[in-house]
Amino acid sequence: LLATIVLRGAEDVDFHMSPTDKYSLDVSELNSEPIVGRAASLLYKNLLDDTKKVAIVVDMDMDGFTSSALFVKFMQYINCPIGVLMDDGKTHGLPDNIMDDIIGNYDLVIIPDAGSNDIKQHQRLLDNGIDFIVLDHHEVLPESIKYLNNDENGVVVNNQLLDMNENYTGVGM
Repeated sequence: LLATIVLRGAEDVDFHMSPTDKYSLDVSELNSEPIVGRAASLLYKNLLDDTKKVAIVVDMDMDGFTSSALFVKFMQYINCPIGVLMDDGKTHGLPDNIMDDIIGNYDLVIIPDAGSNDIKQHQRLLDNGIDFIVLDHHEVLPESIKYLNNDENGVVVNNQLLDMNENYTGVGM
């Protein structure tokens, strides 16, 4: 555990070995990255309308499970229903069968731990009037970058593109 903490770039090893409430998140820090604010606004816009249906796409690995579980717990905490979409196999992002489940059934889809490079799927969601928020930490392909965050109804938050810790995992994002 200690080696993992050090290798991941944690500066306060003692805190990670024995967590306390020493650190508390100042929400204003999140506003230092405008794209995070855009994602929060998009989520808020959809949650204000109780006719909007929200879904989360679970990436089928441990990081995907934990990042999705954290988001689902948040939605439960604020009493907002959320659909959970899971593929049968070890897939990442938005495979065709998940896209088919989304189209016509949901107004907002959250994609934690995957989806940054799913440009065609992003466009298909937008073309069908579906908002999306990607919360990812994986490498973004150079050819994908020019297509990201060009529409107010689709937001990709990826620490590899932002001025923040590049070692965050999906659940960190």
